[in-house]
Amino acid sequence: MLVALLAVTTSLLLAPPPDTAAHGPVADSARHATADARTLQLRPHLDGVGVWVGGSLQSSTLIAKMKGARFGLVGLQFGRILATEDHIAARYTADLIPAAVLTYPSLPVPDGQSVAPGASPIYGMGVAPAGLQFIYRIDRRVQPFFGGSGGLMYFPSPIPDGRGRKLNYTFDVSVGVRWVWGAHRVLTVGYRFHHLSNGFRGEINPGFDANIFYIGLSTM
Repeated sequence: MLVALLAVTTSLLLAPPPDTAAHGPVADSARHATADARTLQLRPHLDGVGVWVGGSLQSSTLIAKMKGARFGLVGLQFGRILATEDHIAARYTADLIPAAVLTYPSLPVPDGQSVAPGASPIYGMGVAPAGLQFIYRIDRRVQPFFGGSGGLMYFPSPIPDGRGRKLNYTFDVSVGVRWVWGAHRVLTVGYRFHHLSNGFRGEINPGFDANIFYIGLSTM
């Protein structure tokens, strides 16, 4: 089902806009000029949807304590331009994570304590409904940005083992570049520092930090 969903989303994103039929060189030139103008204008209440995929082959311990973890995820994103000022735009984002996979080494267990082992690799899903992004050079095709988001992620078993929790909190800080492609599409390449932990609700809370590099395609 997930593969079908991603296939349909990608086909919609890659579908040509409805005004691409040829009507002669003069009409084509005028139409392309109009498309370019639309491309370079981010305005309040402009919505967009997209799909992105990312992964981290190496964990860090900037906040978390867990070492040797790997993390991959697929996301579906809704975005809305909240406001623009000069060459800067503020954009709200909400992400649905239909598939995530986390791989990590087992933790030592104190002698005499019985703990259910961790189920690594483990698959989960989540949401990040609280996101904010700041986009620069909005009158250009290449647009740097930075932002962040927060949400929840659920796994079928407690992580990292029976002393943890199934439901965990997430937040990330991201930076990258948007490339405006055509009249309605945006290709995004970026980096996310992603933190996941149970918020000290479990017996242990080592947490997971991931350095995620991702790529995405969206419509405007």
